[in-house]
Amino acid sequence: MWTARWMRGCVGWMLLLGVGGAFAWVAAAEESLPEEEALEAADEVDDEDEELANTPFPDTHPIEWGDAEPDDRPLPELWFPVGEEIRYRVYWGRIPVGRSVATTEWVEKYGRTLLSIRLRTRSNRFLDRIYPVDDVIESIIDPHTFLPLRFEINLQEGRYRKHEITLFDYENLIAYWRSETRDRERAFRLEPDTRDLISFSYYLRKVGFTPGSRQQFRVMTDEKIYDLWLEAGSETRVRLPNYGRVPSIEVEPEAAFEGLFVRHGRMTLWVSNDERRILTRMSASIPVASIRMVLQDVRGPGNDSWILDEYEEDDDDDEDA
Repeated sequence: MWTARWMRGCVGWMLLLGVGGAFAWVAAAEESLPEEEALEAADEVDDEDEELANTPFPDTHPIEWGDAEPDDRPLPELWFPVGEEIRYRVYWGRIPVGRSVATTEWVEKYGRTLLSIRLRTRSNRFLDRIYPVDDVIESIIDPHTFLPLRFEINLQEGRYRKHEITLFDYENLIAYWRSETRDRERAFRLEPDTRDLISFSYYLRKVGFTPGSRQQFRVMTDEKIYDLWLEAGSETRVRLPNYGRVPSIEVEPEAAFEGLFVRHGRMTLWVSNDERRILTRMSASIPVASIRMVLQDVRGPGNDSWILDEYEEDDDDDEDA
């Protein structure tokens, strides 16, 4: 179902780089490579890294190896409130097709307190009849460095399944990846500031955007590290159902890695020009579809204008995520 995959790729890209939405609906790279060729390309390894690639997936996280003491430092104050929940409605043309929700919370893992960013996208009842989607992606992050320790992606989309786990070892600059669905595993080199796409999206909320700027980053996806560019345009006001007109900076992403580089369409993000830097809207236009995502509401701690006194109830035809 090529159209559905394209739509999922567009929405996932926008939600993810929209700084706090949900990475979901799979990559759109199937357009350029048949599935068999894509798998072969993903499995290609440089000779110098062949031994590393064959390293088995560890039974425990590298942070637990040796005599490392649990981190008992006070938790840092981050640039977004932990406990925040950001909710979006997703549209295909004018038709609502689902919701995406991003949540953050403190979790106890590997003998220390870490940050979990969890992203979930679900199709509504309308799309469930055609192509049901229920995707969950989670990044477990060291709050002191804001570098990921564990990244998990679990996609259920029609008959398609994808379940992968990556463990990050920054002491040795190695990442360990395993596919639970394909029963494959490998290791690959890290850079000192490598982030997965989820932790990177929230890191961007600290970096922010300046109109007219073009920023380059390096991010991890598909067991490799790639270049990504974000070009910020001018400030505009985005109309939101629950917030009126919100000042937002227009951002156009461009990435040189599989599934996120759009060859036959245009994607645009709008990010609120305030301290929270929340994705307010996204749009993607391609030959076969028009995708939109609109911020519904923000929940959790805080007393700013994002936290509403009342929230819109979910209707039966646009089931809650």
